[in-house]
Amino acid sequence: MSAYGSTKQSCTYNLYAVSNHSGTAYSGHYTAYCLHSGSGQWYEFNDSRVSSISSRNVVSSEAYILFYEQVPSVGASRL
Repeated sequence: MSAYGSTKQSCTYNLYAVSNHSGTAYSGHYTAYCLHSGSGQWYEFNDSRVSSISSRNVVSSEAYILFYEQVPSVGASRL
């Protein structure tokens, strides 16, 4: 079987950003939450303002697009 066969592996992903939309399909406002990779602190980007936020506030009903990165498995080769 090829290297891309059906071997089952467990994958873990970390959330690192969220794009939010508030309003309607015709009108609204976008904001973003991003995780600082060095400090582990979440930040909210809202027009010209940037402010730190609690990780509890990242998950909301306004979440539009979620951005994840795969955590490398121990012993896994990278292509």
